[in-house]
Amino acid sequence: MSELIDRQAAIDAAKDWYEGLICGSVNGLIKKLKALPPAQPEPQEGEWIPVHPLQGNDPGAYMCSKCKTGMWEIRPSSYHYCPNCGAKMTISTK
Repeated sequence: MSELIDRQAAIDAAKDWYEGLICGSVNGLIKKLKALPPAQPEPQEGEWIPVHPLQGNDPGAYMCSKCKTGMWEIRPSSYHYCPNCGAKMTISTK
């Protein structure tokens, strides 16, 4: 499994390990680096919120609850992530 880590966080972890080193091994540094959080946060979760249709036969649009971007071409059953902000989407039951 491949994960991105923050370069500066890795440098800081190496400095902390090295400054505290009296009699250790590279295993201590590896342990600290493995404990660093991913550089990219987990995707947020949001809901597709239905927007009122313009006409009677119009299925309407949906708006992302996270970025508030509305889109006419979105069909919630086909879009599991918001193409604007990347939030993982569910369909609002409101």
